[in-house]
Amino acid sequence: MRITILGCGTSTGVPVIACPCDVCRSADPRNRRTRSSIVVAQNGANLLVDTAPDLRFQAMAAGLTHIEAVLYTHDHADHTHGINDLRHLNRLMGGDGIAIHGQAAHLDVLRAMFPYCFGAGADAYAKHHAVYAKLYGDLRERFAEMATLV
Repeated sequence: MRITILGCGTSTGVPVIACPCDVCRSADPRNRRTRSSIVVAQNGANLLVDTAPDLRFQAMAAGLTHIEAVLYTHDHADHTHGINDLRHLNRLMGGDGIAIHGQAAHLDVLRAMFPYCFGAGADAYAKHHAVYAKLYGDLRERFAEMATLV
């Protein structure tokens, strides 16, 4: 198993916009951190933990070409708002969808915030955005199934 830290910054990332503190003003590259996310890789499969708003940059920097599943720890913006970046990866992987895991309450919030990700929809907007999320329900019910993935 290999764990890659994609981001380890705060909910705003580091540096923070217009922050005058020494860390945010520092030229030290260690003080340039994207928002929290990791990839767990095993047996050729990648499990992404959270989709930070920085996911596009994180995925390119890590050389990610496929993600088999996403585990959402909670539904805050800094852990979910990169979900749209999965669209292109799903298309490259054949368009069959990416498994989404998390607690039921958090998945309900995701479905409400990003309905185009989860439904087939008949309108042009839904057709334009590839449906890529396979909602697998409450993590407690699916943990054993997910564990076999990685």
